Amino acid sequence: MSDTFTFTSGANLRPAGLAYESTAFIPGWLASVRVWSASGRITLAMNGHAAHCGMVFDAAQARAVAAELLTAAAAADAAQGRA
Repeated sequence: MSDTFTFTSGANLRPAGLAYESTAFIPGWLASVRVWSASGRITLAMNGHAAHCGMVFDAAQARAVAAELLTAAAAADAAQGRA
């Protein structure tokens, strides 16, 4: 099974209090990203086998984390000769 995962497309889910939700299945895990309508907060959750972890960001923090992850992915590619 591949370690690569793809998030589903997001949707406007206002009746559930969500402005956006996207999920991905990773072997043994479910990852979800949600934006809550009332607060505008962005949550990242990982659930799997009796384990759960989550983080909450505002928009600026989420952008900073995303930028850092993209930089790390480029460094990983370069280290493996894929850049």
